[in-house]
Amino acid sequence: MAAIWDSREFALTERSDALRQTIRDEVVDVDMELPERPEDITARVALQNVGTMQICSVGAMPTIVTRTPRRARQDSEPSLFVTLQLQGSSMMVQHGREAVLQPGDLAVYATTDPYTLVLDRGVRNHFFRVPLLDLGLSADLVRDVSARTLRHDDPVVRLTSDFMRDLARAGLDGHAPFGTAAVELLRSTLLERATQGGTPEAPRPESALVASVDAYIARHLKDPELSAASIAAAHHVSVRHLYAVLAAAGIALGDTIRTQRLDGARRDLARPDLASRTVAAIGRAWAFPNATHFSRVFRQEYGVSPLEWRMRQSP
Repeated sequence: MAAIWDSREFALTERSDALRQTIRDEVVDVDMELPERPEDITARVALQNVGTMQICSVGAMPTIVTRTPRRARQDSEPSLFVTLQLQGSSMMVQHGREAVLQPGDLAVYATTDPYTLVLDRGVRNHFFRVPLLDLGLSADLVRDVSARTLRHDDPVVRLTSDFMRDLARAGLDGHAPFGTAAVELLRSTLLERATQGGTPEAPRPESALVASVDAYIARHLKDPELSAASIAAAHHVSVRHLYAVLAAAGIALGDTIRTQRLDGARRDLARPDLASRTVAAIGRAWAFPNATHFSRVFRQEYGVSPLEWRMRQSP
């Protein structure tokens, strides 16, 4: 029987933190870009274990998921994730490669290295997490097969994809033999695809685009409309291409914007000439329109509230 997390069971003000915490505690430690409006945060997450495999089935609003280098380095349980696309399309980026998935397609990525999942058209996916130790694959082989699209029209992939989809639907509640069979099937499929050499690598990220995006962000930090869509439009590229290039360069867009905005607000809070401005006003000036949200992310970043920080800077 799968454990279910449903956003509808939470108050609007609790949804963002609750969803992030559930994914970090129960699945994997990642950053998630969620809608600013709480009412736009809609998600249903089903979790079940089959042997040593965890199955995470998700239906949710569009989001971007990032595993940062720091989080990857701190991995205490190295695992391989297998993504099975159920509806729509998505993209995952790792090792400078990008895999675009259509229904039935698979892609794999290791938790030991940074990655980005571009789920910008909603999430209708099964995610299977398998301990790397159970797979018994070399680090080089795992790296070689990661972030490559394993297409459903390939007979070997289709066999694996259909089995994994049926496994997720069955709700076997810890039935170890089926989990063992799934791991062995995955192992055989990955070995087979690695032997065939996979697909050509995507080009490395364009350094000029990365530099231009970095400069654009710095110029527009106070613009509340700054977003992946506005940045992509300004550079005449698609949102997916933008995320692919930044992810391959090790840049998490949402984190970068939030961190730089918080740094600007922190500096303004310490300025004597802005002492008459309220903390909320300074937060709004740096595109944090909600004072509660500003206080929460500021504390997460610096360990103190904006007001406490300001008071510490007073002579």
